[in-house]
Amino acid sequence: MLSQAFFLAALSSTVYAQAFVGGRYLIQSPRTGTYARNFPGGTQQGPTLNAISFGLLGPSTGPYASWNIDDSPAGWTIVNSASQNKAFVSKEVAGAPIQGFSEVATPFAIEPAGADTWVIKSINSDLLWTVGEDQDSIDQSVVSDLRQLCDGIRDDAKPTNKYHLTADSTASRWK
Repeated sequence: MLSQAFFLAALSSTVYAQAFVGGRYLIQSPRTGTYARNFPGGTQQGPTLNAISFGLLGPSTGPYASWNIDDSPAGWTIVNSASQNKAFVSKEVAGAPIQGFSEVATPFAIEPAGADTWVIKSINSDLLWTVGEDQDSIDQSVVSDLRQLCDGIRDDAKPTNKYHLTADSTASRWK
């Protein structure tokens, strides 16, 4: 969802420049150790719109935690490597869910937020990219804590709730 609370941190390779470099990434919550994932739609025909959630990696879920982040004329697009769904927001307001959509990608800004830390946010806005945790794979108290922090934090510089943005060198493992 769009919020004012979450950050991304580059881990696997140190980036010394202030410009973000696109590529294939895993997005991990250091608080829970879970990864952003998006699964393909069912067997329905036509456009699909599916939740982006956090969960553990495994042989059947690992491919769905890999994301291609590419620069476009409008901003950065975030596309799930396995489902091919694009990170999408239907209305850029606080609390709006970010979902995987088969048809349209929402462009995002990716800005530095300190040493090896990046913020994904709405372009020309202070709304940050956040994803709800997978309630089936983590303790409900953690989910509650994350929601409270998400609702209460207004300062981008606060060190809580950072996400690791790690280059995905495991892509061949999931084939």
